[in-house]
Amino acid sequence: MGAFFTSYNPASTKFSGFGLTPEYRFYLSETEAPAGVYLAPFVRYQNFKLTEESTASKGTFTTFGGGLVIGKQWIFKEKISLDIFLGPQYSSGNVKVTSGSDTFDTDVFDGFGIRTGLTLGFAF
Repeated sequence: MGAFFTSYNPASTKFSGFGLTPEYRFYLSETEAPAGVYLAPFVRYQNFKLTEESTASKGTFTTFGGGLVIGKQWIFKEKISLDIFLGPQYSSGNVKVTSGSDTFDTDVFDGFGIRTGLTLGFAF
């Protein structure tokens, strides 16, 4: 299960929210999980608050999607994990304007894209 919170304020637009990404990993390597090469189908839910100061518009943006990544995870000193992954994803979103006009450009979140990442964590 992956989770994140983000807050981004380019120019006059404020963008903040969270996402949840449950995935299931199929380890392909001979090593004992959670180390080694894996395939992981996933789904992703994201919910963001949007504010456009120049037009006084406010709204929410929700996306849902999924995809498949291939990755490799290493475990160091039996406690520290390093994980790298890459794969295709698809998502579709919906903007709900709560005040003002619909001036929000959310096309970057819709359609096909690439999910990639590098994570450092604690194995337990």
